[in-house]
Amino acid sequence: MTKKQDIALFLARIALGVILLTHAIAAMRGVNSKPFSGVEELGLPHWTAHVAIWIELGCGALLVLGKFTRIAAALAAIHMLLGVKVHWHEGFLYGADFPLALAAIAFVFVAFGSGRYGLDAFTLQRKQAAKT
Repeated sequence: MTKKQDIALFLARIALGVILLTHAIAAMRGVNSKPFSGVEELGLPHWTAHVAIWIELGCGALLVLGKFTRIAAALAAIHMLLGVKVHWHEGFLYGADFPLALAAIAFVFVAFGSGRYGLDAFTLQRKQAAKT
């Protein structure tokens, strides 16, 4: 990858991670009740909202750090696709469009990883240096 592509991946990864973190923190503080109403709309038990919040928090932190990026991005993408299903009744515009965009960004990281500026790349470089 070129340096510009790595910078673009870095910026997108930070943006996605921060969005996930802020939404999780808002839900934990009780500012955002949508995770709880969302799981009810999906017919899931109330406790799964807590799981969803922790997935957002954990995936957001891992994406900001660039650690276990592909796994965190895959979980975030699945979570966001469920969000599309929850918000679909609100319509596409100002409803399902935001979680769909976040899912699409997450799929980029499933495909490409964290790029050069994440802890995944740093760990890989250390492993390669240890082999030589």
